[in-house]
Amino acid sequence: MQQVNILFLTIVLLTISTRASHYRGGSFSWTIQNVSNNSITNQTNIPARITQRHSWRRSLGKNHFCDKNAIASSGLIGEGELIGSIFTQNTIPTKVQCTDFNEQFDYSSREISTLVTVPMRNIIEYAYQGCCWIALLPPETGSAMNLIVELQIGNVHLIRITRADSDGDHLRCRWGRSEKNECGSICSPKGLLKADPCELTYNAT
Repeated sequence: MQQVNILFLTIVLLTISTRASHYRGGSFSWTIQNVSNNSITNQTNIPARITQRHSWRRSLGKNHFCDKNAIASSGLIGEGELIGSIFTQNTIPTKVQCTDFNEQFDYSSREISTLVTVPMRNIIEYAYQGCCWIALLPPETGSAMNLIVELQIGNVHLIRITRADSDGDHLRCRWGRSEKNECGSICSPKGLLKADPCELTYNAT
């Protein structure tokens, strides 16, 4: 697909060093909008659609609470923003209409797609900037979030990380980079991460 060869868009998550409380994580994806080959040749910019999804602790307060009434009335939840490296669309708000919630696991979520115009033949980065990630700690430490993966001590484990892309683009994995402020206080984690396929080898000895 020709569009893939002329535009590189990198989307990362930024962790902020702060007291964790209510941000439960999120994901981003992007697609190039349909344009003709002739218009690509004659243009310096191209339309792209950024899709983002975030979740927060539902019980925190009204800015993060979602229920059926909030969905029906298009209630806004969330905080923070997407920070971009291009002047034409350098910020995208993340406080938007809630789309779903879960009472048992105490989270509210929302998803939105935004059309942006980006320059061709450039490397472009978008990153979520906000605060208050819930700590990935065992329950006995007081965290409201359990471990994502439980491992048996004394064994070497292979953890396969699921990847998906809406239009079939090839995806690879990497650790967050401290020089780009992508991993806060948890840079240089233990384990061997394979980029493709996305697999984490962890020695729990």
